[in-house]
Amino acid sequence: MQELRANYTLKHIEEQIRLLYKQPISAASERIVLTPFYFFTFIIYKDESGVVKEYKRLRIAFDATEGTFRDFDNELTVTAEQDFGPVEVTKQDASVDIEEAKHIVRIMLSHKYSVSLQNIELLRSAAAYWPFCEISLNKPEKKRIKADLFMGKILSDAPKPSFSAILKETLNELKSPKGWLHYMGEILKDLIKLAVRFIKHLMPKNAQQALVLALILLLLVIFITNYG
Repeated sequence: MQELRANYTLKHIEEQIRLLYKQPISAASERIVLTPFYFFTFIIYKDESGVVKEYKRLRIAFDATEGTFRDFDNELTVTAEQDFGPVEVTKQDASVDIEEAKHIVRIMLSHKYSVSLQNIELLRSAAAYWPFCEISLNKPEKKRIKADLFMGKILSDAPKPSFSAILKETLNELKSPKGWLHYMGEILKDLIKLAVRFIKHLMPKNAQQALVLALILLLLVIFITNYG
């Protein structure tokens, strides 16, 4: 079975993780997981007296290990065995064969689109391994992360930065005037949102308009005073 060409490398995924944590990371282990998928193109149609009234073309990717499927709108680019570098590569076994998968998908599509099975035709099918990766971190926390090397997406719960990492990044950004302007702008936006919420719920319409005008004038004065 051929492989779906990986558009992203382990390095790309590691960089995504590092950016999410906002600090360096350390991996205890990494491996590539090749999962068998079936790719189908179906046409679904509704007819009346032998005349097709509506039709829809669908491209489906079926996970042969879990028995689930999803829409697949990307170009199907397959290749022979890829070189992922000096890392463990695991090929998973299919728990559903391609004929079973066709039958499952046709039944599910029949239910979803309310058409009879005879109005769902298979145009083409293919099989290929979908490349994923699993990274086991030991720093900044112990966590196993699964990511899609074809789409470049992290599939497990996204890593979150610690308070200390956020604080460090914020202090570094505040070293420049541009950083101060950015954070002052964010604070002002939040204050304006709170003020608008307060105005809407607690004040009559005429008073709302007057207060909004006053806030706008105040912001103009602050801007002219500091940057004029």
